[in-house]
Amino acid sequence: MFQVMPRRMYFGPSRATSIDLCVRDLVRASRFAPSTRIFAERIEEPFEGFDLSYFPTSVRSRTYSRANYIAKVAREQRPDVIVVQAHLPTAAAIAWRCPDVNVVLHTHNFQKSNYNRRSIPGKIHRALKLGRYRRLAGLIHVSEACARDFAAAWPDITIPQAVIYNGFDFSEWRPAEIREPEILCVGRAIATKGIIDAAQAVAQALPSHPGWRARFILSTVKVEPEYFEAVRSALAPLGERAQIEIQQPFSVVKEAYERAAIALVPSKWVEPFGRTALEAHAGGAALISSGTGGLREASQEHAHYLHDVSPGAIAEAIDTLIASPELREKLGRDGAAWSRTRFSTGQQAARLDEFLGSLPRAARRN
Repeated sequence: MFQVMPRRMYFGPSRATSIDLCVRDLVRASRFAPSTRIFAERIEEPFEGFDLSYFPTSVRSRTYSRANYIAKVAREQRPDVIVVQAHLPTAAAIAWRCPDVNVVLHTHNFQKSNYNRRSIPGKIHRALKLGRYRRLAGLIHVSEACARDFAAAWPDITIPQAVIYNGFDFSEWRPAEIREPEILCVGRAIATKGIIDAAQAVAQALPSHPGWRARFILSTVKVEPEYFEAVRSALAPLGERAQIEIQQPFSVVKEAYERAAIALVPSKWVEPFGRTALEAHAGGAALISSGTGGLREASQEHAHYLHDVSPGAIAEAIDTLIASPELREKLGRDGAAWSRTRFSTGQQAARLDEFLGSLPRAARRN
């Protein structure tokens, strides 16, 4: 089997994205692990224990160059399945070049479908994308929310499909029994993630709760620099009670979730799944969540949901959980137990193996 990573990923411990972590965990737990080769960007310190091949510098940036490279290697090594992460054009281009191999797209987001069906350009774009999907042997969705959205938007796509969640190896997680009086917020420093609302809420709530502090672990701070500066300004009045850390490795994030009493996921956009929420559950933190998109799949009834994503609503939720240690401990305990029953790497890898193994040999394209 081949696993093909998209551009701008980092298949290593220091700066792994959610896609990198998902592939690492699913491949490691797969029964096909010994025969799986991962194609990724060359980095200094990759994850250990995997059969890694690096894209040559000359083909890294162009879709068709990457597809040509994968097709060339596939003709030499003859994999049964090629799983392409997140990028439909690359998956379709590889499928076109490898008609005797099952090429599967593993999506990690909602698939764009809002083309203007009455305009000529809209019709052309949709027809081109439809043709790309039809070249594939199968499609993997990251959540039921994404699968439902795809079925509604692309009813004429009949290729085999499956929902495979991000899986966690829970044997590596060590939730602390005695939690730190800390409110943790992890995410990208962009407006759709609701980080400024969380910062303003913390600044509003913490003065009433001596002994409590806040910790923000943020990434992509240069994408919206003015937004990041606004977050810093919002937290500045708290002084040492509010800490901001930038671009930390997953090991630091994991340890923070294992110790913090409360975690915030105040996303404003419709999340395709919400790995950050699942990380909070795995670490045993009591979660305050916006519940958008796939976030409710990750948490079910084991989160305190916001009635709206605003500083006032988040501050109210923080006050509620700080004032109720029983509720806080129940959410943390039950969320940790819930996540282990549904999102283990072993379960998700087994489902993925079964799906890939069930695909008819090159059963598409005409």
